[in-house]
Amino acid sequence: MNAKAKRAAKPETVKQRGRCPICGQPSRHETRPFCSQRCADRDLARWLGGAYRIPSEERPGERPGERPDEDRAGEALSDDATPTRRH
Repeated sequence: MNAKAKRAAKPETVKQRGRCPICGQPSRHETRPFCSQRCADRDLARWLGGAYRIPSEERPGERPGERPDEDRAGEALSDDATPTRRH
């Protein structure tokens, strides 16, 4: 088999460069998948600012599937609706 036939039979191993998810420019190896440190920092700021959150009906601190006034095992709700431990 000649060299040209070997290259043709070999699966493509070289990845094509992707695009920056922030601005669409070609990504650079040093900051992959971004094109620059600036775009990487912009993405981090979006994560930290909550732009990438998944909307839900739950509030922070609630347990999934639990109603706010539900009596938990070992806990009683006081008059101000703050759970307190039973002894």
